[in-house]
Amino acid sequence: MMGLSDRQKEAINQIGFGGGGGLIGFCVNGVPEKLAYHVVDNFDAHSMTLNLGKSGLLVDGGAISKLLGIRDSGSSFADVEEARTLHPSLKELRARFPPTSYIVPSLISVAIQDDKYSDMANFRTDFALLFLTTMASSQQNGYVKDKVLKRLIADTRYEDFNWCSFIADCLRKCKKQWRPLDPKCCWAGPLTILTMSICLVLLYVDCTWQPSCNTSDGIRAIHYWTKELLTRRQNYEISNGGFGRGQGKPLSDGIFGEQRVTSCAATKNAEGTSGETSCLDKWVDDLAALRLRIEQALRDRLAVEPDNEDHKRVRRRYIEVLDVFAG
Repeated sequence: MMGLSDRQKEAINQIGFGGGGGLIGFCVNGVPEKLAYHVVDNFDAHSMTLNLGKSGLLVDGGAISKLLGIRDSGSSFADVEEARTLHPSLKELRARFPPTSYIVPSLISVAIQDDKYSDMANFRTDFALLFLTTMASSQQNGYVKDKVLKRLIADTRYEDFNWCSFIADCLRKCKKQWRPLDPKCCWAGPLTILTMSICLVLLYVDCTWQPSCNTSDGIRAIHYWTKELLTRRQNYEISNGGFGRGQGKPLSDGIFGEQRVTSCAATKNAEGTSGETSCLDKWVDDLAALRLRIEQALRDRLAVEPDNEDHKRVRRRYIEVLDVFAG
């Protein structure tokens, strides 16, 4: 989700996926295979618990909500009736992809990056399909499921649904279908041994602490980890006794969340001008702490990928912001 245009970010916020950072800035571009296999093998679909080694993590809507930064409430998407044929309002969208095969997520990514949408309803649908295919449910080959597309219309109100519980339910169903000793079986949900994992792997690395390569404090895991950093974490764990040896820790959260803004507003109302000054003091403290975290995250990423243009671009933007602040 890097490099989104302003109008795309606005649309993502409107459909409920951008609050507190949310999926805007999502930078996970894959996960290493050994780590992927480990988390799937250690996820119990009956208890919905991910075995972290020294502790366990309940993988429910609340955990997924905190991981992704989207709300854990709303209607059940699973209850939406699947139409027998594609809704007429989506025919234009479907015509952009090869008609004789399933939609490939990489083609959706290209369309989002090109941002040539004359109708932003098509962007919202593309974004939702990419999100659902990556995080919830796909064909075994990783393609978009027709039965998901047939539950949508151009004007679907994505913000009305509880996507966290939907992802958790998909995890449960898909793990039950996983047969690791069957070479013809692959994971058909948020993790495939071919297309890799997002949700379970991020929960694992974010909720276990190792002496090397952890989520930076105050930054959501989805805004920190890349495939390269996950590979570094995987290799460290393998070289130091294997997976599941880290100490458990709470899920990370963004530092400038809605709760903090609400708290400062309440302080101002209760204490007047002195409360407002106190609130500004807190924000300055937060900014100082966040600066350290941003710089650590940039150092980590550039150490792994010194020539990565996205990382260089973020560093330039960061320096520009500091220069403006100093002026």
